Amino acid sequence: MVSAKAAETSGFIGRVENPFVPQAATVSFTGDIGRESYSTIRRFLDMGSAVPADAVKIEELLNYFNFSYEEPGAKDIFNCSSQVLACPWNAAHRLMAVRVSARKMDIGNRPPCNLVLLIDASGSMDMPNKLPLIKSGIRLLVDNLRDIDTISVVEFGRQVQVLFSGMPGSERMRILRAVEGLRADGPSPGFPGIKLAYAVARQQFIRGGNNRVILLTDGDLRVEKPAVGQDLTDLIEQERQAGIQLTCGGLGMKSVKDSKLPSLAEIGRGNFAYLDDERTVEQLLAGELDPRLASVADNVSVSAEFSPALVSAYRLIGYDNKRQLLEDTAAGLAGARVGSGSSILALFEIAPKADTTRADTLARIRVNYCLPGQAAMRTMRFGCLNEVIPFDRVELDWRRAICLA
Repeated sequence: MVSAKAAETSGFIGRVENPFVPQAATVSFTGDIGRESYSTIRRFLDMGSAVPADAVKIEELLNYFNFSYEEPGAKDIFNCSSQVLACPWNAAHRLMAVRVSARKMDIGNRPPCNLVLLIDASGSMDMPNKLPLIKSGIRLLVDNLRDIDTISVVEFGRQVQVLFSGMPGSERMRILRAVEGLRADGPSPGFPGIKLAYAVARQQFIRGGNNRVILLTDGDLRVEKPAVGQDLTDLIEQERQAGIQLTCGGLGMKSVKDSKLPSLAEIGRGNFAYLDDERTVEQLLAGELDPRLASVADNVSVSAEFSPALVSAYRLIGYDNKRQLLEDTAAGLAGARVGSGSSILALFEIAPKADTTRADTLARIRVNYCLPGQAAMRTMRFGCLNEVIPFDRVELDWRRAICLA
């Protein structure tokens, strides 16, 4: 069992479930939803421990399994869709599910990519701000892989091994499942891991393509010079001259002053980033395909305003540690950045009114955003129709979301 003290030190404390609020209120939430909760829950279960209730974040679970994507119109940044469903846990209520999908950047003219993810799976990575961040932050990269791109994953920890090699970008689910299966354990044999990653990159080498090894670690590497043969910097320099670059990401690092990672990335002609949340992991990984993928819109927030003729009260499911989101605070949510092909799912529980006005719009959704590098706010509006679908007739994706909730 996890003690109260353990739960507190893990950062899971003070969660309060959102109450129902009057329909006159408007609720806003950020357009940038994390997905770390799923990996955190699995981590507790793998340790044989009870999961702290406050670690279960419904909005993050919903979006971890939100694999549906709906292409926006040719001139639109976002596509909005909704479903109104019977509520399986309260027959008097209804559920409104809203999905907002962002435009995919056109990177069809970019050279094909050969990416080798070299992931530190040593015991020191068994922290919420380390290996779980990699698992949740890889999603944006995977969503933007093309059929002509290949991805490989090498892990180093208790063992140094290739999880898979040369997987085409179309195999999204296989890639995500393999990365999710990583478990942190053992030492951190950095040099053998890097040598194996380069061997895979050479095997999958694409002439004229973007060939790159991406090292993701907390910096606790054993990279001492081997007794015989080249040292690490010589290896990186040799591979760079052969056309394979090295990018490094440091997780959970308080400082890079004593880290070799920035200098290794410099030798490898790649990038370095300090990774402290899911967004920075997404930006680093997606940026290795194309820097434009990391942001198609900035300062994104979503607001919902319910019809007074059809709704007496509602609650936003999830966000239970963010009570301020129950107010109309869209202006205070600035900073949410949405990447290429992102898709977010939100769920509301509604206490309906008897319809005496023949109103057909249950709620109006506003997506507020700025184009990258611009300060002017833009708004997209979408009406959620009041067409209730029985639970057993709901599409599988929506039904899965309701079961998670």
